[in-house]
Amino acid sequence: MDVEQLIIYLGMLDNFVQNKCTGNTQALAEKLGISESAVCELLQIIGTFGYPLKFNYELDSYEYVKPCKLRRLKFEEILIKNSSQYLN
Repeated sequence: MDVEQLIIYLGMLDNFVQNKCTGNTQALAEKLGISESAVCELLQIIGTFGYPLKFNYELDSYEYVKPCKLRRLKFEEILIKNSSQYLN
């Protein structure tokens, strides 16, 4: 997955989280069109950016630990500076 793809997937993930419709990791993988392990990596990456998620069993959706809205520019800056850490 390259930087542009990662930014797109993180934006899609944020959209599903904001709309409280992620489902579990398997459902989210299907929605994003990626593997379940790739979803787990996205969840880990987004947490390292300072936006940790938790799963809400009542909503059957991931949600931010603290309410927030992602900033795309921050993602781009972090990914470009640390691309070897986040990309295979």
